[in-house]
Amino acid sequence: MPSVLLRGRASTESANAFSAQLASIPRQDEPAAGAPDTVRVQLRIEGMRVVRRFLKFEPASSLFGFAADYLQQQGMPVPRVGFTLVGALPGEVLKLDELLPAPSKTFETAKLGGASFFLRAL
Repeated sequence: MPSVLLRGRASTESANAFSAQLASIPRQDEPAAGAPDTVRVQLRIEGMRVVRRFLKFEPASSLFGFAADYLQQQGMPVPRVGFTLVGALPGEVLKLDELLPAPSKTFETAKLGGASFFLRAL
C-alpha cells in the first residue's frame, strides 16, 4: 500500500511542478499581422488548428504558455502532469523542462518559425 501513496504523492508533485513552470513563463501579446521580427507557429490542440505569431526574440518556452492559456480559454483542462509539443518532423519534440533553463533559446535560435506541433499530454 505505501507504494500507491508514494506514486500518488509523486504525481501531485509533478503536477505542482509543471503548474509552477507554466506560471513562470512570461506572456506577451501577439504581435500584429505584418509586424517585423515575427514568426508564425502552428499548433494542433484537441483537433483544432491554431496559428499564432511570436516575436523572433521571445523565449521558445512562450509556446507552452500560449498552449496552456489557449486550453483554458477554450474551457479545456491543462494536462496536470504536463505536455510536450511534438513536431511534424520525426524526433522533433519540445519539452518545457528543457526550454525553461535556457532563456536564450528563442524562436529564432530554435528555428521554430513556420513550425507545426501538436500537443501530447504526458
